[in-house]
Amino acid sequence: MFEATWNALQANLTPGTVIPNGTAYHGAFGEPFTVAAVGATIVVVDPPGAQTEQRVGIADFRAVYDHWNNYCHGPMLRRAFRPLTRYSKYVISILHWLEGHLGGQLP
Repeated sequence: MFEATWNALQANLTPGTVIPNGTAYHGAFGEPFTVAAVGATIVVVDPPGAQTEQRVGIADFRAVYDHWNNYCHGPMLRRAFRPLTRYSKYVISILHWLEGHLGGQLP
């Protein structure tokens, strides 16, 4: 259930956490990014080389979460998230981090 995952994210993700950048198919690649803030409805990330922090809302996380199983185990590629959110790179990486932090799966 998304609410349990969002609650776990808020309880475990803290400012300063470095998140490896990656995808389900290619694993970790590229530069990691840093979490700048975690709020009730938003996660703010500070990507390397970016001029501004990126504010990723709860709706972006829900959009990816709703397709998480198909993305991780099925035919769905990251580009399929483009119509749903422009922040899929950050959401996917954070959800993968959360899975690892919680022992291998989202709540």
